[in-house]
Amino acid sequence: MNTKTLPVNECVQNVQSQILSTQNHFFTGSLQLEEIGEYIPGSVMVQDLKVLTNTYMNNKGCEILKKSKEELAAMGPNYFRDFFPAEEVSWF
Repeated sequence: MNTKTLPVNECVQNVQSQILSTQNHFFTGSLQLEEIGEYIPGSVMVQDLKVLTNTYMNNKGCEILKKSKEELAAMGPNYFRDFFPAEEVSWF
């Protein structure tokens, strides 16, 4: 196992390269949001602000909110009422 620590600037360049590569795969259609969302160690969500509904939540986000993807989608505008501060919802 390699335990060598990379300099910070090299780590940043590696991460930037990985993000660009992922973005390119996503925009060319060779990666789907669902595939990317499961690799990110945090909540990944997509909202449709025109109709105020959640259209995608990765598994980590569902665990945090204690709701399934289907339950979140079925909430419609109540999703925002339940999980966002009122001042943010009024801004949407």
